[in-house]
Amino acid sequence: MNKEEMLRKGFSHGAANVAIRYADEEIDFLVLRSEMVEYARRHHVEVDVKEIEDYIKAQFKNMHDALKDFEFPPID
Repeated sequence: MNKEEMLRKGFSHGAANVAIRYADEEIDFLVLRSEMVEYARRHHVEVDVKEIEDYIKAQFKNMHDALKDFEFPPID
């Protein structure tokens, strides 16, 4: 498994953790970082923690960009 594949799969694996609620970004970040570091270790992929942190931040930005125009319809 190469580094890019590990980042993608590690993020997906970490996001499945029940501690991730997408309500507190700081806590979610810490849980994802921990899960991804452990995923890389288990799969013997050399990756710097900074690269993992940058990947998580990029995914959070993608999510915020995708949701910036989203609104719930009014309740009648």
